Amino acid sequence: MSAKNVNSLFTVVGGGLSGLTAAYHLAQKLPAAGSSLNEPVAITLVESSNRLGGWVQSERKEIQNGISVLNEKGPRTLRLNGSRESKSILQIIDDLNLHDQVVFTPKDSPASLNKYIYHKGKMNSLPGKFSQIFSRFPPVLRPVVPAIFKDIFTRNNTPKDSLDESISSLLGRRFGNKIDDYMVSAIMAGIYASDTKKLSARMVTNQIFRADRISGKIVTGIPKAQESIAYNVSQSAFLKDQFDSEANDWNRRVKNNEYFWSKVSTSSLISFENGLQTLTDAIAADLKSRKNVNIISSNPCSNISKNKSSDHGAIVKLENGTIINSGKVINTAPLLASKKFFTSEEIKETQIPKIFSSTEYSSIVVVNLTYKGSNLTPYPGFGFLVPRSTWSSLDAIGVVFDSCCLPEQDLGDPITRFTVMMGGPNFSNQFPEISNSDNEKLIKMAIETVNTSLGIKSEIIDACCSIQKECIPLYGVGYFDRLVGLQAWLKTWNGGLSVSGAAYGGPGINSINLHSRDLATQMISDLNVGDSLTHKYTINPTGLDEILNLY
Repeated sequence: MSAKNVNSLFTVVGGGLSGLTAAYHLAQKLPAAGSSLNEPVAITLVESSNRLGGWVQSERKEIQNGISVLNEKGPRTLRLNGSRESKSILQIIDDLNLHDQVVFTPKDSPASLNKYIYHKGKMNSLPGKFSQIFSRFPPVLRPVVPAIFKDIFTRNNTPKDSLDESISSLLGRRFGNKIDDYMVSAIMAGIYASDTKKLSARMVTNQIFRADRISGKIVTGIPKAQESIAYNVSQSAFLKDQFDSEANDWNRRVKNNEYFWSKVSTSSLISFENGLQTLTDAIAADLKSRKNVNIISSNPCSNISKNKSSDHGAIVKLENGTIINSGKVINTAPLLASKKFFTSEEIKETQIPKIFSSTEYSSIVVVNLTYKGSNLTPYPGFGFLVPRSTWSSLDAIGVVFDSCCLPEQDLGDPITRFTVMMGGPNFSNQFPEISNSDNEKLIKMAIETVNTSLGIKSEIIDACCSIQKECIPLYGVGYFDRLVGLQAWLKTWNGGLSVSGAAYGGPGINSINLHSRDLATQMISDLNVGDSLTHKYTINPTGLDEILNLY
């Protein structure tokens, strides 16, 4: 695309999941723009690379004897739990008519009921439902009972001068170190690919953090923490309206396709026959078909600045010289990449929020392994995670049993698929110098992990390695305060700039989509009202307003 000036009502920077969903929800709420090239485009989506979808990347390969292998190089499933987050992604699936491509993991399947922690050379099966609490009590859970008593009988030891602390610090004070070393460190490494010694208790485990701050104890403080969170939610006029409208919308959808929604109600996870990229590809195709959307790819953003000729709006400059005069900009690019957008000869790094330069990102090595033969794992289930106590003796932080979770993705002769995740909290120590030339070595490490933990030595018919550098933002200690600083800075843009993405409100697909949708709703409301006294929701939304109220 040659350099030129473009006028756009909305500009979305970043074409990953956050950017796609932000543009999608805006496009749904806006009327189609005219076809004249002289008229302003309603929505412009800017992506630096030649593909849309970001970290969501599914690859299906046809190999020997008609076997078709699906390799998920990024996220692989969507969790269903009845929350606003999970319902929001289901609504997109419904709107895009993807029902026939969805594959389900039933709630009563081994993948839903059986999850494991690999601790000190042994597989520990965790309770999958309440009735299994006493029948499944493996070694990793033995510290739980004494930890509960420790919390109940330990006096209030909340740091009086600290507004945040690490998850490891909080758990250690109240429960002792074993809960974290044996179990919680594994769970957080699986979600955030990070160490609980670095993760913010306030941002990541807000309910127990709040319980400790309110009552000085976690176990007996949980009810008060839940009341506090519920009160904050009840004070939001925006959320009240969303709850009502979403309930009506949900009932309508269920009536229109009862078979699909009955499958949803009896499932814990979903994906698609050809992987999660089915979803991002469908969103991208929908956007490309709309007259009110213009997509610019292979052209990175180089600068975002305030519109000096107006109190509102922003100007987006691309590397090829294109200037986009925007009414409102949603930046969904990672914080690390965003720093350069706002610095220049006139604006130094010290003049922009610290969050741009102080946020670390976790890196992961993902190895997809396919073995000949079905049902090879001796432990049917979702997979296993590895706690801090075992990081030094096993190369992985977790293994997903893909074929057990979603067997409908396996086509052709019998196969068994695994995904081995390495690095995360150990990435810099485990892989101080790493490149794609190391793939063969990394695959061997993954094979050894499966052999050691599961005893599987069957024939491998396919292996795929992906190095995902700086893919998950680390919500470090003090992250909430840095978000508050970012919000204050965004307010100075008078509605010209807002944010959405994995760095705000959670890195999961469901959370990202919900926050993109909420922001789009707020921005349309803000756009449609001329008199500030009659604004229904937040004036000049930043993308952080509702999120910060929950912490």
